[in-house]
Amino acid sequence: MRPQESQSSETRPVPSPPPRGAGWAATGAVLLITLLLGILFIARVPPWNIPDEPTHLDCALAAAGRGELQPAIIRSMAEHGFWDYLGLRAPHPLPESFAEIRFLALAGAVTQAGRKPPLYYRAAGSFLRFFPAAAPVDCLYLLRAFSLGFHLLGAVFVFLAARRLCPGERFYPAAAAGAFALLPQSLLIGVSVSYEPLLDCLAAVLLWLAVRLQAKGADPLGAVALVLVAFLAPLTSTKGFFLLPGAFLGLVLAFLGGGRRRASLAAVAAVLAAALAGWVLLAWLRPGLVARLGSELGREMARLRGVLAGDSLPAWRRYPWFHREVFSSFFFKGGWGMFPLPPWAFWIFVACNFFAVLGQFPLVARLDGPSRRAWLAAVVVGLGVVAGFYLTRAAGPDPVPQGRHLLVGAPAWALLFTGGLVALFPARARGWAAGVIACLWPLAAAAVLFLLLGPIYAGGS
Repeated sequence: MRPQESQSSETRPVPSPPPRGAGWAATGAVLLITLLLGILFIARVPPWNIPDEPTHLDCALAAAGRGELQPAIIRSMAEHGFWDYLGLRAPHPLPESFAEIRFLALAGAVTQAGRKPPLYYRAAGSFLRFFPAAAPVDCLYLLRAFSLGFHLLGAVFVFLAARRLCPGERFYPAAAAGAFALLPQSLLIGVSVSYEPLLDCLAAVLLWLAVRLQAKGADPLGAVALVLVAFLAPLTSTKGFFLLPGAFLGLVLAFLGGGRRRASLAAVAAVLAAALAGWVLLAWLRPGLVARLGSELGREMARLRGVLAGDSLPAWRRYPWFHREVFSSFFFKGGWGMFPLPPWAFWIFVACNFFAVLGQFPLVARLDGPSRRAWLAAVVVGLGVVAGFYLTRAAGPDPVPQGRHLLVGAPAWALLFTGGLVALFPARARGWAAGVIACLWPLAAAAVLFLLLGPIYAGGS
């Protein structure tokens, strides 16, 4: 045997990426199922029964130049049993504004309506301009379909990020896309009239760009795109600020991974300076917008200062209940009321996440350098969302035990959750394991739709 042949026989084989058609075919099936189930969710959940839909639609109609429509929305709420599903008696006479509806005030929807960053409402308003004669309830269904488009687009970018993270896995990208798109709570919020589908889509794009940069290295165009998405996310919701640590680390890891540290640091500084200049330009062109965003951020920072000072920390006995509520509602909590999952379903979800955490160790062990940096960027994106949630919504005198506020981290969670579970299987079984996981998510979403929402809304329109 020649020396060259001996050397090549001892070389460790590099796993080749799966056939392009196979990954896209499996993900295409996931997207098609998501589309069908999303349409069923839109049709099955009665109007106004997904949290904050009345106020979000009102802001979108205002952005479309439709004028004051709160009385018409309130009449539609009464016609479609809004108070009946809450177990309340509809007021007579009907209120003329949202401020007179006690439940909306208690939920915080009224106080939120005028302060939210405007990107979603501008986009939704532009979409509604194509339907100038549509009634409020018709506009609601149109915007639910509009949101479903963002949700599907987010799933595509989760798939692309998963292909970059583990290029040798055949069905892992489809399973990760399914985890994001068909997590029941994510699907319900993904078809709602809300800024959250757009924000979650931007989070998926940001995650893909951060992961992609690790393979591309010092890619100026990719870095600018990442900064642009990180710039747009806070213009959709203040929860977009939760994504900034992951975006920043993604930039630093990508440029430092190339080896030329001095040039890389200069490039990172230039990109961040460009981002700062963009904010200054925005403040000059639209001072009212930046002032509103600064006011919202200042309110969150005031809450954070109170927490760090120990002035508003609740009793420790509250936390076990709080975490169960948050974790359960991250999987599913439908409508304005609370529809608890069966205990066995909740504990299965807990166990799967526990094993997914354990699977991070074998997952990282088999990744190469760029993929490890991509994994670290995904972890920081997820941890940034969790930290932001706890500091702004979990702590303080009025905690919000709603897991839907963590869905901005769902793209990173889907990537890590699926990768951790698949990594626990032997190499030959990983493809089958990922395929099974991809098949289980449609079953979970369909079970919630037909077994939980179906009986609850049996009398709905």
